[in-house]
Amino acid sequence: MAQVAAFDKYAQLGAYHWAEYARGTTYGRHAERMAALISERPVLDVGCGDGLITHLLDGFGIDPEPVGVDLAIARGVRARVGRVEDLPGCLPRDWPQRYGAVYLGDVLEHLTHPRRALRAIGRVDLLRNQGAP
Repeated sequence: MAQVAAFDKYAQLGAYHWAEYARGTTYGRHAERMAALISERPVLDVGCGDGLITHLLDGFGIDPEPVGVDLAIARGVRARVGRVEDLPGCLPRDWPQRYGAVYLGDVLEHLTHPRRALRAIGRVDLLRNQGAP
């Protein structure tokens, strides 16, 4: 299990990234910059949380936190509960199985074994353009 501790921020704060974005805060501007930087499609957002950046990327998101995923789905985001270590097995069959980009924002610092997570992305050949080792 790579998760250090279960998050309860979404249970406490709800879809707070969306609220920050709506208010035009620093985080909202950050989300816009991230979306503008990634032009490859489709995008897999690993650690999608409440789904704001996934939405801005018109992507697909996985997150181990069910409350965050539920908040994302409620906003129309294509999100599922899943862990990076379980790729590609946690991806629904009706989603792309290969991606032009994989976004991990504020994820690696929460993992006990971040190198394993990065190897999982490369090992399952998610990147269409062979961007991972």
